[in-house]
Amino acid sequence: MNSFIVALAAVVIAWTVAVVIGVFSATHQYSLVDKLVTVVVFASLSFPSFFIGLLAIKFFAVDLRWLPTGGMVDTGSNSTGFAYVLEVLRHMIMPTLLLAFFSAGSLTRYFRSGMLDVLRMDFVRCARARGISERSVVFGHALRNALLPAITLLAFEIPGLFSGAIITEQIFNWPGIGSIQLAALNARDYEVLMTCTLLLSFLTILANFLADIMYAAADPRVRLAQKVQG
Repeated sequence: MNSFIVALAAVVIAWTVAVVIGVFSATHQYSLVDKLVTVVVFASLSFPSFFIGLLAIKFFAVDLRWLPTGGMVDTGSNSTGFAYVLEVLRHMIMPTLLLAFFSAGSLTRYFRSGMLDVLRMDFVRCARARGISERSVVFGHALRNALLPAITLLAFEIPGLFSGAIITEQIFNWPGIGSIQLAALNARDYEVLMTCTLLLSFLTILANFLADIMYAAADPRVRLAQKVQG
């Protein structure tokens, strides 16, 4: 359950950041912000997660002392109720943001590329020629079509977050499925390893199912094709 909380929060943050930055970068192509986004995206794809994680611990936990170094709660904590929730959320910040950072990098690139392709299409030019506001053209027409390539990544992002959480949970000492899987690997507990593999397989199937639903929500042609086949 602990891994699900971190992974779900990371997915929400990554998709929100990727949509906002990807759209802004595409609508301001070759600007300073677009160049900075490109640098950050390639950095997220290039640096290993353990390096960024240890760097974050050194900067935010050791030097500035804003966040805890790891764990799910403070050592010897007896917090209950809302205080316990706040304590867990405080410990979640760094592992969640680390997972979201690496996930948002590839998503931002896909959103930016998709938006650039869609903004050059004829139906976008027609929408602008009809006098529709630029905000409605970008978010009402172009973004829905640019979502389709990124939705495909959803089938790989959710299982990938759980497999990537193995390293992240070890760095931040977060008690989750990654820690259990690594401990089972060291102990040669094949039953637990098979269970974790089965869970990742189930998440892959679930992510593909969610991607199909999102396809139908984003593209009316998919709903029409489903009705024709039905």
